Amino acid sequence: MTNIKIQGIVDGGVANNERLILQATGIDNIGLYVVFLTRETTPGRISSTPKNSYWFPDQNVKDGDKIVLYTKSGVSSQRANPNGSTTFFYYWGLSSTVFNNSSDTAALLKIEQWEYKTKGS
Repeated sequence: MTNIKIQGIVDGGVANNERLILQATGIDNIGLYVVFLTRETTPGRISSTPKNSYWFPDQNVKDGDKIVLYTKSGVSSQRANPNGSTTFFYYWGLSSTVFNNSSDTAALLKIEQWEYKTKGS
């Protein structure tokens, strides 16, 4: 079950302001989520060939928390809100904006299991 939802893309195409806003709808670890930058191919369908990805670091969140992913570089931080929720700020580290066209899309995937292998193993 996913407890993180995409609220929207804000200031798409605007350098240093472009960001993706996510909302926690329950208790979860955002380290289980990856955002893929892709494009909408036809209404309601997206390309399965992502242009870029961002895997969030481990961080427990609760209902009402917000996660803000800026596409620019920066240092991760968090802010306590007056209502008891927390806003977490993350930075993709990209050198240019990525949400420039109406078909540019952020896809959020929850991954609870994965496997990897390094070249040397």
